[in-house]
Amino acid sequence: MALVSIIFIAIASHQVIYNFTNLGGRSASTIFMLLLGIGLSISTYGNSIFAKISNFNEIESENKEKNRKIGLFAAITMMSITAIYLTYSFITNDWSSARIFYPVGGIAVGIFLQ
Repeated sequence: MALVSIIFIAIASHQVIYNFTNLGGRSASTIFMLLLGIGLSISTYGNSIFAKISNFNEIESENKEKNRKIGLFAAITMMSITAIYLTYSFITNDWSSARIFYPVGGIAVGIFLQ
């Protein structure tokens, strides 16, 4: 919409300068092209900024959903590892060597979430 407005203003200014002043056709055409270039530049810049903002909001909503899934996966994995740790430790009565489950589980979560 802004581009259409700028083009209309550029055409109107060309006609006003050409018909109602003594500047002539070359000056009117020069001002027309100048206004048209400024309008196109502003419109292109505005559209690129709008696209970045829209894309940022989409990425942010995708990241929230992804982070929720990652959190759920990590919680289930670590709770499972805790259950395995407690089961193993109660059965074997070896509490110190079973602590390796947590670093292995953390690394596994990190690998699977890549």
